[in-house]
Amino acid sequence: MKTLKVKDLQEAKQEAVDKLEKDNSYNYMLLDRLRSDLEYYWNWGHRNENVLYNKDYKKHIRKMINIWKQLPKKPIWLTANELISFKNRIA
Repeated sequence: MKTLKVKDLQEAKQEAVDKLEKDNSYNYMLLDRLRSDLEYYWNWGHRNENVLYNKDYKKHIRKMINIWKQLPKKPIWLTANELISFKNRIA
């Protein structure tokens, strides 16, 4: 039986990360997670920033905008206008 070396595992992990970043599926998933965190924050989270991924409303919105800008194909479930609305919404 072949034993895996730490280097082999690290390389495999890096290949998986590279593939996810290349096809942007990770970014789409993360963006949707961030969006759903905001929905919870506004509706059921009592505007407690600890429920947000970044634990800070402004950083959370900034991260969403940065990810959205990097995507080659913009998601239909999150428009630029919605992002602007989120940014301007009182935290």
